[in-house]
Amino acid sequence: MHGDAAREEVRTLDAGRVHRKCALRPTGGSPRQDVGVIEEFERAYLSELLATHQGNISKAARAARKERRAFQRLLHKHGLDRRVFTAA
Repeated sequence: MHGDAAREEVRTLDAGRVHRKCALRPTGGSPRQDVGVIEEFERAYLSELLATHQGNISKAARAARKERRAFQRLLHKHGLDRRVFTAA
């Protein structure tokens, strides 16, 4: 088990090769718990990106493959300030 989700192996065939992927499926946990886990993950991910790119929103957004404005909205949603992550 991984968190509140069960692992399920998924196999796909591609030109004679077998590819294995792990898919997570909900186990019936409360939606409110799922939202909390997602919020926590998003905040940690955004913080890591900002730390890696010294608070540079454009570079962090590019690394996340998000538009800069969408990335800024996520920062605002999570109460993150890029200035905290800038190199002094």
